[in-house]
Amino acid sequence: MMKQRLRWILAVPVLTAFLWGCADLSVENLNEPDAQRVLATPEDVKNILAGGFLTWWQGNQGYPGMGPALITMADQTTSSWGNFAMQDMSSEPRVALNNNSTYRYASTHLDPWKRLYSALSIANDVLKRLNEGLVINNQAETQMVRTAAKLLQGLCLSSLSLLYDRAFIVDENTDLASLEFPENSNYEEVATAAVAALTEAAELAQSMTVPFPANYFNGLDDLDGGKVAQLAHTMIARTLMLSARTPGENAQTNWNAVLTHAERGISGWDFAPEGDDDQWWDLIKSYMQRPGWAQADLELIGMDPNLVPALREWLATPLQNRRPDPFVNLLQNTSPADARIPGIGGQTAYFVYESSSPFRSERGTYHFSRWRHIREGHLDFLGPMRYATETENDLMIAEALIRTGGNNERAAQLINKTRVNNGGLPALTGNESDRELLEALMYERRIEIGWTAAGIGFCDRRRFDYPGPAHYDNDPSKPGIFQHKPGTLRHFPVPGAELEVLQKPIYTFGGAAGEMKKTPDWNNNRELLTKWVNALREHLNTFGRPVSVREFLSMVDTQ
Repeated sequence: MMKQRLRWILAVPVLTAFLWGCADLSVENLNEPDAQRVLATPEDVKNILAGGFLTWWQGNQGYPGMGPALITMADQTTSSWGNFAMQDMSSEPRVALNNNSTYRYASTHLDPWKRLYSALSIANDVLKRLNEGLVINNQAETQMVRTAAKLLQGLCLSSLSLLYDRAFIVDENTDLASLEFPENSNYEEVATAAVAALTEAAELAQSMTVPFPANYFNGLDDLDGGKVAQLAHTMIARTLMLSARTPGENAQTNWNAVLTHAERGISGWDFAPEGDDDQWWDLIKSYMQRPGWAQADLELIGMDPNLVPALREWLATPLQNRRPDPFVNLLQNTSPADARIPGIGGQTAYFVYESSSPFRSERGTYHFSRWRHIREGHLDFLGPMRYATETENDLMIAEALIRTGGNNERAAQLINKTRVNNGGLPALTGNESDRELLEALMYERRIEIGWTAAGIGFCDRRRFDYPGPAHYDNDPSKPGIFQHKPGTLRHFPVPGAELEVLQKPIYTFGGAAGEMKKTPDWNNNRELLTKWVNALREHLNTFGRPVSVREFLSMVDTQ
């Protein structure tokens, strides 16, 4: 087991959150001595946690990362550029993810895996030292650091449970030497571990008397015990709700628990770290709203009650012939019903209408749109980056109320907070059917929070049990626009580079996916070995080190 090197868990000392170079692929596990050396002083502990939170953030919202692939697969955004695996993963018909380590965009789901386990390693090491009696200056700071470490642990496990089909469940009490590779999907168990850690973080936060330092989540200097507890409860509710992979699993969600935690979640504020034009930045907000890079998908814009006829006409058109024309033609004589969606030549706080689409027609004109999302700002890599919001929490309460047979009138009021106040749409009363309420709720989730945390819209689509206002190809026997297109993967596999080291078959999802290839023959296929070693060296040289805005801009161009 030690020789197999579960690279990103067993042999990742805390120091590698900042320093990582080329390494021998089979070395003794020095995790414990390194951790004791690096965490020698109280200030080291506090500072290493700041690095842990940044690493977690970039694992979710940074580059390389899944965000653009997830938001285009969810048809929140459309883009046919090859960057970030968008073209491969969002083009139609859907295809299987290439999970080979030599795939050009392998880092899209490999780097989040590495970063999440790097941050998780930091959290676990800090908790170990605290359990051994380490005091951080005084009791108050010690309680704050313990709460932060437990929160970081829960956040990492939550992301792993939502994004991957399986993951290693590791905490401060895990015997790493006996850790085994999960042979089957275990995302439900990972989600359970995440909920347990976040629940403990919420309980610990109740005894916090000093807030988190502002460098834990950049620019947030007011995260006191009350806000930390609210954040933890919102993340618990999100994890419980979004971990379902199918409508059937969604029906089995513990909606009473979702309601309990959401009722104690974020209220009166949004969790939104500040972009600093350096290492704290958000790939989704900065590039999935940028002119020339992405546009709002017509399946999102077509939700508007007045635009549904155009959406259905567009969906009934053969795939390769689809263009925005039905929308443009309809808007000659009508306007969108939703105040958030502009008509021809217009702009709102949410979207701007553009006269053309920037994409290449040979990659499919079905990618073309006329609207671009602008609400989140951050094109300059500055400003608040919304990740978990009061609106999301309100809508989780509303959905849990509906699904538990609770107070539908209150659920309607929560939906109306954005439906009426922001969209100017007719108010719901609570007398509607559950389906009508849930579809109105999903409409709000897609338009209000789809550009916040990476994967929210993607996770919603895989679990939702109602089609929305139109079906794919305008065929009632097919899923609707509130659900994934056939062939869309429902989660990512363990990255191929990790599977190769563990000598496990490379598997994948999406399209007509299955096992991609047999276990590599490393002794006879030297060409494959050379490609893999070169790719691995590149990954190792960047492991755990956040990519700054400057580095990103020096590398990126449309592909």
